Amino acid sequence: MFANIQKMNIISFLFNLQFFEAVIIPFFTGWGGLSFSETLLLQSWFLFWIFAFEVPTGLFADRFGRKTSIILSCFITAFAALIFGSIPNIYAFLLADFLWALGTAFISGADEAMIYDTLKTANITSRSKSVFAKYSAMPMLAFVIASPIGSIMAVNFGINYPMLFSVIPSILAGFIAITLKEPSNKIEKREHYIFIIKESLMFIREHKKLRPLIIDSILGSSLLFYITWLYQIMLKNSNADIGIYGWVSAGMNIFSIILLAQLLHLEKIFGKKNLIRMTLLIPGIAFIASAFTINLAITIFLIFLIIGFWEIRAPLYSSYFNIHIPAANRAMILSTILMMGRILTALLNIAVGAMMDWSIRGTLIALGVSAIVFAVFSNIKEKDLGY
Repeated sequence: MFANIQKMNIISFLFNLQFFEAVIIPFFTGWGGLSFSETLLLQSWFLFWIFAFEVPTGLFADRFGRKTSIILSCFITAFAALIFGSIPNIYAFLLADFLWALGTAFISGADEAMIYDTLKTANITSRSKSVFAKYSAMPMLAFVIASPIGSIMAVNFGINYPMLFSVIPSILAGFIAITLKEPSNKIEKREHYIFIIKESLMFIREHKKLRPLIIDSILGSSLLFYITWLYQIMLKNSNADIGIYGWVSAGMNIFSIILLAQLLHLEKIFGKKNLIRMTLLIPGIAFIASAFTINLAITIFLIFLIIGFWEIRAPLYSSYFNIHIPAANRAMILSTILMMGRILTALLNIAVGAMMDWSIRGTLIALGVSAIVFAVFSNIKEKDLGY
């Protein structure tokens, strides 16, 4: 069964080998002809369907297997990328985002549940933090490789080619997912998924140790998420050529991988609660600082800080969540948590898009101040963060 862990790492790497990420803003605003506000509204459309699909696909994973859910995710996402890269039209983009949301929902929660239940079957859940850290590093490693290649494709062939070539690794990930073995945990069949939503929300509301973790995770990560849309604008404002976007993307993911490799060491030095607080404080300060500089070297350094400390939040919270969530409905509750975060992000997109049209500097400052405030007033307790 431990082969599942290695296969999931490979699947994650291939699934995230997305060559278009380093040029996503030029793709939408240049080749696609969208404004920045329209791009964020398209993202809200995507998140709306993530919200709509998150719980039923989580239920699907619990009922029919995490393996089946992951397989569907890979092939559906490949088809969505094909549509994105073929038709520069807002209606085609809406259809592609609909399918991409479905593919994303099929894998979200199911992948972590597959890994954790595999560890539980082997009776080695104590290793979950390091396993999740390595799993979280796979997308970053993929981005490190894909980003420079994507920039080269965009400059030499066209801005849509990185999207088209992203179809191939997603299909390969689907074929590897077919070889996964379902963990032996037996999942009891449930009632209609609306009942499951209510059950999951009730569990979260009544679980006093889990609730503050979820609140901190959702609020903080929703704010830091915007660096993925802002860093290319920050580079443009610092007079960076599009040809280096991919290299900056690769560098920031290398930095994130380095931080992830030191995760347990950082936790020993600062303590669990203080490390979580730092994942908001440091990016918050970096957001504010980035509002007052157009120096390219400083801008790149600040981008690295924001991305790096945002990325290490995922394995931390994955480990802490699973301590408190029972196996029988683990995928369902994890999907519900992701659903709540995406609802918040979808709503924030409207405000952030409007703020960007008004003032880029004001947006960066607002995000930074908000992150610092959430860090200072976090209600997480040290005793709820470990075995």
